[in-house]
Amino acid sequence: MPIRNPFKKVGATALEPAQDESDRPSSRSGSEQGFERQSVAGSTKSAPLSIKGVEPDEYKLCGVFPTVWLDPCRGVYLPPSPLEKKGFWSRSNGSSTPSSHRQAINENEPFFISRESFDSYRRSFDISARSPVALCDVTPPRKSLDSRAMRLARSTANGRRAEREPPTEEELFEDVGLNDDPKPKKKGLFSHFGNAPDTAGSSNSTHHGFHFTSRKRGHSGQGAELGKIEKPSGTAEANADNTILYPVGRCVAYALKNHVTPSASNIKQSTSHQLHRHLDGDKMADIAPFYLFKELRLNLEPAYPDSIITLRLPYAGQVSRTSQRRVKPSELPSAEDEGAFAKKYLATSASIYFRRNQKHQRSFLWRVLDDGKTLSIQSVDLSKSSKSTADASLILRLVFPNTIRPAGVVLSDSETHDHFNVFVLTSTNDLYTFTLRSEYFTRTSAIEGNVSFWCKTFLPPSFSFRYPHRLAALSPQELLVSLHDGGLLKLSRKQEDDGSFWTETFFNDGGWGSSFRSLLPWQSSNTIRYGDIKLAHTTATALAFSPDSSYLFTVSLNHTLKAWNLANGRIDVIKDLLNEERQPQDSSKYILDPSEVDFIAVINRQIKPGDLFYILTYSPAGSGQFKFWVATEGTNGQLELEDLCPDTVLESPAPSTEIWTLAQFKVTSTPQVERMSLWILWKNHTSYRVQNLEFDLRTIAIEWSDEFWVTTTTETLRDRLLPEPSDFESKDSTDKWLEYLFYPERFTKATLEASLAIYEQSFGATKDLASSKSKALEERLCSSVAATVALNRDSNGNIDFEQYRSDVDTQWRRFYRIAAELDKQRGEATALVFDRYTDLPWVVMTDGITLIRDCSGTELLYHNRSNRSYHEDILQFRGSGKLLHTKLKKDPKDIAGLVNAACTFRETFSDHLLHTCLAAAEFEALQDPSYSIQDRIQSFYDRCGFASQINDDDYNQLITALDMFGGLNALDTDLFIAVIDSIPYQVKKPREGFPLTAFGGKTLVVGAQELINLHSIVLFDLLVLIVFLDIEVDREEEPMEWFDAGSLYFKIFGMLRDHCMLKWLARSLRLQVPNPTSEGLEAGMKQLEVSGLRRDGRRATVLQDLFVDYMELPAIRKDLTQPYLLTASLRNTFYRVFEPEGQKSYSSVTLILCNLLKTQNTGLASEFVRYLPNTPWATYLRGRVHLCKKEYPMAAIYFKKSAYGLHSLSLDKDKMTVEDTDGLLDLIALRDLHSGPLGFYRHIADLFEKDRAYSYAVDFAKIAVLFEAEPGEPVGKAKDDILNRLLYSSLQTSRFDDAYSALCQIRDNALKKRAIRDLVASMCEKGDADELVNLPFIGLQDEVDEQLVYHCQNTLNISSSPPFHKVLYAWRMKRSDFRGAASILYERLQRLQAASSAFKDSQNTPVTQCYLNLIDILSSVDPAQAWILTSTRVADDEAFTKRVKTSSGNTATLKRKVVTLDDIRKEYQKELDRIAKIESNQFSFIGGMEDDVL
Repeated sequence: MPIRNPFKKVGATALEPAQDESDRPSSRSGSEQGFERQSVAGSTKSAPLSIKGVEPDEYKLCGVFPTVWLDPCRGVYLPPSPLEKKGFWSRSNGSSTPSSHRQAINENEPFFISRESFDSYRRSFDISARSPVALCDVTPPRKSLDSRAMRLARSTANGRRAEREPPTEEELFEDVGLNDDPKPKKKGLFSHFGNAPDTAGSSNSTHHGFHFTSRKRGHSGQGAELGKIEKPSGTAEANADNTILYPVGRCVAYALKNHVTPSASNIKQSTSHQLHRHLDGDKMADIAPFYLFKELRLNLEPAYPDSIITLRLPYAGQVSRTSQRRVKPSELPSAEDEGAFAKKYLATSASIYFRRNQKHQRSFLWRVLDDGKTLSIQSVDLSKSSKSTADASLILRLVFPNTIRPAGVVLSDSETHDHFNVFVLTSTNDLYTFTLRSEYFTRTSAIEGNVSFWCKTFLPPSFSFRYPHRLAALSPQELLVSLHDGGLLKLSRKQEDDGSFWTETFFNDGGWGSSFRSLLPWQSSNTIRYGDIKLAHTTATALAFSPDSSYLFTVSLNHTLKAWNLANGRIDVIKDLLNEERQPQDSSKYILDPSEVDFIAVINRQIKPGDLFYILTYSPAGSGQFKFWVATEGTNGQLELEDLCPDTVLESPAPSTEIWTLAQFKVTSTPQVERMSLWILWKNHTSYRVQNLEFDLRTIAIEWSDEFWVTTTTETLRDRLLPEPSDFESKDSTDKWLEYLFYPERFTKATLEASLAIYEQSFGATKDLASSKSKALEERLCSSVAATVALNRDSNGNIDFEQYRSDVDTQWRRFYRIAAELDKQRGEATALVFDRYTDLPWVVMTDGITLIRDCSGTELLYHNRSNRSYHEDILQFRGSGKLLHTKLKKDPKDIAGLVNAACTFRETFSDHLLHTCLAAAEFEALQDPSYSIQDRIQSFYDRCGFASQINDDDYNQLITALDMFGGLNALDTDLFIAVIDSIPYQVKKPREGFPLTAFGGKTLVVGAQELINLHSIVLFDLLVLIVFLDIEVDREEEPMEWFDAGSLYFKIFGMLRDHCMLKWLARSLRLQVPNPTSEGLEAGMKQLEVSGLRRDGRRATVLQDLFVDYMELPAIRKDLTQPYLLTASLRNTFYRVFEPEGQKSYSSVTLILCNLLKTQNTGLASEFVRYLPNTPWATYLRGRVHLCKKEYPMAAIYFKKSAYGLHSLSLDKDKMTVEDTDGLLDLIALRDLHSGPLGFYRHIADLFEKDRAYSYAVDFAKIAVLFEAEPGEPVGKAKDDILNRLLYSSLQTSRFDDAYSALCQIRDNALKKRAIRDLVASMCEKGDADELVNLPFIGLQDEVDEQLVYHCQNTLNISSSPPFHKVLYAWRMKRSDFRGAASILYERLQRLQAASSAFKDSQNTPVTQCYLNLIDILSSVDPAQAWILTSTRVADDEAFTKRVKTSSGNTATLKRKVVTLDDIRKEYQKELDRIAKIESNQFSFIGGMEDDVL
């Protein structure tokens, strides 16, 4: 085995911190580490598993019968509870169980079961729910990337069991008596989540009093882990002489009287085959599941908060007399506890109905809620026609006055009208008929009006003495009802009838006499109690129609298949489901569970001449067997059924070795006419799995083998690493948990609201916290968590911030466990449906749906990495094989082996090391490279601390994984490149299709999130493997000549950077509003008007808003099914993101930032900046982001950095358009950007000017002046424009020197004249008249004088306006224009005389001062020139004195006259006399003479 290089290079600066980091998580004691270390994240790092060791503890079960095992709770026989499928991010144990373990067991010896299987087995019948759920695992306590506990596989090829540590106290279960009566619970499950620990087993617990208790799980679809959900139907109970046959797991459950061992005649071949399958260890170990399909789980939250329309229906007899009030959209209230949550949001039954037409609104999801009293219906179409303007986003909630019967909801499509019918049968035997039109799901006004228009009721008279069991729809005019006595009731109506009246027709296999005997009270020996009625053994529990609807096939409770001729009501064929002859006394021992509904399917194919069609039935007998029947026409004209495979036992392999129940199956057609496809839904408590098999009926015996079955795999997003506090990240624990919990589509708002209510009740929330419903959910959640944590001091008296941070993280983990437990109940499967038009399987859950799509090429490699067979023959005929890279130069087995080795190496990481590596990878991916590749590899190695964190056992596990496909020497660059090439980084342009609905857009976003996450996992695994091998492997012993770590390191980090950006796009939410710059505004407003909803926009991810909503779903083709096209559309999402990449200077990354800036999402834009490339255009956008954040210094720096590079955009090949900037730049801005340095700096100055950052606008305008205009642009015009901007910005910042300099350089006379006016006005208004007077204004003095005169003449109030007269007086005096100065001073004198102002000093008023100045000025000139020319009003001498009248347009004419120095002296003396009279209180009478004084 290769050894690690003892002389590897280790950075001196990184080794010591790495050692400290590794010691930090274990520095506290076990009690201080708290809840997160043991319950959620697993234990800390320990030594790896040893290949040799002690076998795990095992327990012996009852050995009454060697081929079946007894369930003491229900009196049925069960196989041992096997192990879960390990998570994608879980840690591999490195050991295995011998393949011959089962084979070595003697048939007469008791069966051995491992401890973890026994735990699951005990919990399956834990009646009192007192046994705790073991949170630890048998795997040594190493943390994995998803921080989840992982169960060991039962066996692997190595042939050894994993060595496990001794069980802790948390793993121990208390003894629970199987016969004990269940004690009633006084509190809900989450009421135990308090600060005080449980009394049982709390002495050494480190869970801080937060512990989930276990409880018995009921039948799937009837209950939940959080609380009991009553199903309308009861539990089936057999009479004293009967036995019920339950489909439990892969083996048969025979509930025999007094636990008598079944005889060989009863068990027959099925149990012996079961024994063979359970004990053949080699076969079970060698055949690994092949994952060909992937789940795509979606929540059912409405697109808009007001999309739910609640309609309360009246009682049956009041429908015609009740009018519906005006419909108002509403939002469901939040649940206060787990019971209310289950009632409001978890469906007891649900399914999807697909209409026959191929138009929009053809897929409708219906769900029964509120204990069977509410029926919810909504459209789940993925695409719509190009002509459809509005989405069917409304959800109808029909509230019934009585509960809905189990299996009492059916839908049927109208053949002549654009509507479909919903038939509902209630517990009061009322049949509701709803006629729903497509417009009901788009417009609220369409459903308003009288209820009787679309809702009719009918009470069948026969239901007064016969009870319905199942309801089926043959057409909108014909319904079939299975009755409790074994008969059938056909309800018929005319096509023009509305459903208020139906005609009854009875069918019974025993005639009228059998019907009469069923009514007698003493005829009850052959019945089964189901709910509140007794069902006869002949009651039909499953119904299916022939392709031409002439025959009805039923499966009765007595394990028989019947063919009813609907024309005459007779039974043509009666067969046992297994085509076995049974004695009459034994027929009652094979009774089906009346709660199960899926036992039969009709296949409309004719492979052989003479075959009409085929039927597939399922029997839970034995290990569960399928049977194919061919329908032919007999000699007498009656239908005949023949067993196609009488000698073949068709048993489907379970997904894993756990106890699985086959819940439903669907058989469909394929693009190949001769082949068919079988889909099976398995259930195990709240978990489910879907399997598929493609086969040809002619070779069914060969193709039914286990190696041809394929399985669906779950999403890796469900196993993401939980947040952990770290000293190396800027985000605190609260920020991380908020980002984790509110990740799009992870948890519904209702789940988080209910979790918060439970959390507050469990930890005693204050009244203020519980009543603050008006606040946002995030704010209330943070307040509740913070209220449970106190900031204490340590032993030294200092504030213990470290303990506070740990306590906060613990509380977040407690809240997460509540939310995760609620979410687990939402994922329980209720139905498997198949869209025969699109060939798309759906799994309907209690509060969600799952689409089954094909795995992409990368997903095939990753999920089947440990499967060495790789099933190339399956890929050859499946659509998923087309998604795998067809030009791979390496063997897919070797590629998968490399993926498996990289994943195995990462799984050996401790939780702390994994967090460190992820942080280092993200930091390195977002940094611009400034060192060589080898230095960067060494830096990454030192930053992660591999030298101290990876021990020799981890290294040996890696070497073992590499040896599976050739070892270290088999590693070459091409093998790594083959893995990288499987990632759809850039795919071809998608072909056109149909626009997406809102639901379809959400589907692609969730699928894209999964692909992005899985690609990031694969890239990260390859990265750490490359770095570790390049540093650690001794090249002298293992040269690895074809391994180029440098080139791989560079390529992977480039892709990691892109995937970091894709992750951000897929998780960042913003308010989605119609685009005001495109046609989206008109379309959006039209949709709002049509729907009638009060929508201000919906929150959507940036990925959906920018890319997915503009995608189209490809049309269905004969050779390409919807599962393949759905995955192809997810890959096309990457094309949409990276489409513009090329030789240009801009890319889709910059286009995203342009949209964020245009829509004013400044916060998102500042986060997205780190993903920008290092290009001039990206640098410019960085400056725009800082400009939006008002960070002007940083914006100026980035603008200057991008100036030189953006000059190249003037080339024609690089010129951008408005669409390339998503409307961020208009045509004028783009013109400046393409006009060289002068245009660029002019554009930047304009940006700062619009943002009122005038000082920076001046700086960039001054830079722009230094450059010349580009060829083809008028030089003077460009210069004058930038000079005008410079002058305007300078005036705003009072930089008058720069303004004067710009003024002097302006060439355009009109522009210069306006600039002089602005400059003069600004300097006068801001009090800088002295500087204005002192400016030279060479050649512009007359223009300045003219502008000053203009402002003087337009001054209305001389006392409050700027002193333009004084400035003009100073201006003329400065230039020795004494007469001009006297003239403007005399005008000011006239204005002052007209103004009404009071002065303290009557002898020294502004008027007298003006006279003195005038006299002084005119005295200093030649006496012959001591005069001025002025204007006086002639028509109305008083008009000038009345300022308001003058300014309002007085039409008095002006008369020019000469005023000499003597005239001014006389006026001055007259003014002095007037002042003297006023001071002596001598006032003249109005209208009198001057001598008439008082």
